[in-house]
Amino acid sequence: MGCSLKPVLFHWLGIAIPAWHVCFLAASLAAFFCFRALSARCRSKIGDHDVALIFCVAYSGAIFGAMAWAWFVEGARNGLSHPALGSSGGFIGGICCGLVLTCWRGVPALLVADLVAVPLLIGFSVGRIGCFLNGDDYGIPISSVFQFAGVIFPSLGDGVSRHPVQLYESVACLFAAVAILRIQQVSPLNDRTICQHPGRSSGIAIVCYALIRYSTEGVRGDWRGPPIILSQYVSLTPPRALALLFLVLGALLLAGPRRIHE
Repeated sequence: MGCSLKPVLFHWLGIAIPAWHVCFLAASLAAFFCFRALSARCRSKIGDHDVALIFCVAYSGAIFGAMAWAWFVEGARNGLSHPALGSSGGFIGGICCGLVLTCWRGVPALLVADLVAVPLLIGFSVGRIGCFLNGDDYGIPISSVFQFAGVIFPSLGDGVSRHPVQLYESVACLFAAVAILRIQQVSPLNDRTICQHPGRSSGIAIVCYALIRYSTEGVRGDWRGPPIILSQYVSLTPPRALALLFLVLGALLLAGPRRIHE
């Protein structure tokens, strides 16, 4: 189907309001308030001040990490006025800065990881809608059998129906977030699952996102950086290689912390 994407949502006082920026702001606010609500379960271990500080520092790290990834890995040179961002680098930057701050503040890092797992997935879900509306991230041409589900990206000018890969990731991340919340609610430990047995929710979230990203990379058509060649027959895009590392990290979180704290 044809699709009239909206890089600019509307104009206000003669100023163009970009869809991507609106969705990015909405994703940030949704993630923060979700993080704040979930952290209320463990108020004895993490206070409101720590919640706000950790979020701001991790958010800033994510922005710089995303810019660095886009610059050095993807080769984007948009300039500082409208910088390109790579979510893989944002993930790394946010984790590193958040980890440093939690150690400095004396807050259990795995506890914070569990509390931020669902907000992060929700943020990705909302943010990917902005990527789709912006039209600069797109999928490979879709099979003729499923033309009805494809999207024509006007910015490419080729009239080819492609996979709306960002919408795939948006829906998958939202589904994973809801599933993790449901697991937390039906757990026999209930709220104590996060506070006393850290690592479970973050492990599930990391595994879910790694699988989502690895899968969606298979139908992406835009440039993701130089391939990592493992053999004559096997090569990975940088995001796919990172997804495999995250898959291992998530598996370790699921396998380790529960035994330590139980």
